[in-house]
Parts: sequence; C-alpha cells; structure tokens
Amino acid sequence: MRKFDMGQAWAINVAMLKDHGIVVGVVLLASYALMGLLFYLLFADMSALMFNPMQADPAAMSAMMAGRVGQLVFIGLITSVISIAGYFIVWRIALSRGQESIGGAIGYGLLAAVPALFAIVVLYIAFVIALLIVGMILGLIFGVAMMGTDSPGVGTGVGIGIGMILFYIGLLFFVLFLGARLGTTGSIMAAERSFNPFRALLESWKLTRNNSLMLMLYLFLISVAFFVIYVVLALVVGLFSNLSIILGIIVGTIVMVPLMVFYVLVPAAIYGALFENDADVADAFS
Repeated sequence: MRKFDMGQAWAINVAMLKDHGIVVGVVLLASYALMGLLFYLLFADMSALMFNPMQADPAAMSAMMAGRVGQLVFIGLITSVISIAGYFIVWRIALSRGQESIGGAIGYGLLAAVPALFAIVVLYIAFVIALLIVGMILGLIFGVAMMGTDSPGVGTGVGIGIGMILFYIGLLFFVLFLGARLGTTGSIMAAERSFNPFRALLESWKLTRNNSLMLMLYLFLISVAFFVIYVVLALVVGLFSNLSIILGIIVGTIVMVPLMVFYVLVPAAIYGALFENDADVADAFS
C-alpha cells in the first residue's frame, strides 16, 4: 500500500478530466436533466407555482405538499438512485481502463445505485444516532456544570460558547476523517464492478490506512478551492444571465460542467493514487 501523494492524485484527476471529461459531463448533465424532467412531469402544477412567484400561494403550496407526501418520498428515492447511478457510471468509465462500454457502465451504475443508497441510509442513521448520543452527553456535562454554579453568569455563557465551538470543530474534523477513510468506497465498487457497498467500505478503510491526515488535508483544500471557484463562476454566470437567460445558460454550462466533472472524479483519482500497482498509475487509469 502506497503513501498518499496529493500531487499524484491531482495529476490523475487532471488526466481523467482530459480523457473522459466529455463523456462524464454528458452523463452528469443527462442525470440532472432526467431528475428535473421527472419532477416537472409529475408535479407540473407545483413547478408552475414555484417558478412563478406572482402566482405563488403559500397556503396552496402547503396543501399540495401535504397531499403528496407519498409521491414526494417515492420521487425522492428515484432521483436519489438516478443521482447515485450517475456517479457510479462516471467512476466505472474512468476506472475500467477502457474495458467497459458506455452501455455496460450505465447498466452497472443503475444496478449499483440501489445497494449503495441502502448503505448510505444505514450510515446516515448510524451517524445521526451517534450525534444524538454525543449531544446528550455534552448536554449532561453542561447541565451538571451549570448546576454546580450558584449564579450562572457571563463566565458560564462563555464556557458554553467555547464548548459549542469546539464541538463544531470536532464535528468538522470527524466528517473529514470519515470522508478520508470511506471516500473511496464508490470508486472501489466501480473499479471492481462490485454491488456490495459494505465490503467496499471495509476495503476503503484498509486502503486509506496511515493516510488519514493527508487525505483530510487534500479533501479540505479541494473543497475550499471548489467553493471559491464556484462562487466566482456563479457571479460571472449571473452577470451574463442579466443580459440574456439563454446566454447565461450557455456560459454556465461551459464554465460549470468542467468544474463539476473534476470534483466528481476526485474520489476516483484518490483511489488511483492509493492503488497498488507498479505501473504508472496516471497512465493506468487514463
């Protein structure tokens, strides 16, 4: 198992963008368009109210939402599967080394998305339960601390404030840690054409061993850079949209899609940088 090299991961990411960027961009746009079209066709009346503020009626919107909870949950599941399938299709294309056809990658992505969504729900529930337990423990500690003070004042408030700041910093650190250790799960599944997310989770945990801090730093830097560039590009697109909606859509597609493609390929590039292979990894995964 090799040590994680941020420079190598970046180089692999760029190589994947160059070699597969167009196909990946088309896949992502198609999945987003399909999700939007599905929602619009099934909730055309609601969409009309959402996109026409002059006719929007909060009471009517609430009534529509209340009467369609089941449909919304069903559509939410379908769009989640489509979204996850898009990522698996992208990773399969990038990691199959040309051994998978586009049709095969699409079929694999649609099938792999279902167990992956189940695993995501299980992990989310576990994370929420763990967060609640930690919150209860911290609340108990703060409660005992305040009970031991005859007259809670500014000092107690400051202490609680500092405690909350430390809690959120710890939460950010924990999320980055999980992202570092489990972030290659989908890429492992795609590379191996696997449908078992729980086994891939264990493999990701093993693959990223002894590289946690470097991976956390890389993910943090990539996320901050992505956010800054996205905000700048969004402002530019907004300026063009003021001139023409069509022009804004064209410019937005041109500048935003490569950014989204690069970001979606980050887990695959990290997997490539950690992959045990004597050959040049950048060539192997291009």
